[in-house]
Amino acid sequence: MRQVWTDAPGHVTRNPNAFYDSTVEQMLEFGRAALYNNSFVLDSACRVQRELPKRLARRLMDLQFLPYIVVTNPHIKRVYDSYQHAFETLHNLPQVKTVEQNAEFTVLLKRLVDEHGQSPPLCSLIATV
Repeated sequence: MRQVWTDAPGHVTRNPNAFYDSTVEQMLEFGRAALYNNSFVLDSACRVQRELPKRLARRLMDLQFLPYIVVTNPHIKRVYDSYQHAFETLHNLPQVKTVEQNAEFTVLLKRLVDEHGQSPPLCSLIATV
């Protein structure tokens, strides 16, 4: 059976250069370097474009594995639909290759975050139902 929160059952090896394995100091240094070098910005955009749809797909699968009665809850359905919308939007985008495309990608990400801003209150509402 699939283990929730991982790609697959078994031991998961991580890339030593992965963003989430970095220290806070390394992330801050990356941010400072990005101010002066557009290749850092484009590299970061490509990483987000590659990782975010994977993470959304995992959450969608996790929601699909919930019991039917839970998934019929309208609040859970709204969360699922918002994840599905974000996944479809990001999955079909062409790769960011220029600074201008990165600016458009940033606006899109901000819009998605704003659209999904209702999710945390929904989660607390679900807990009370």
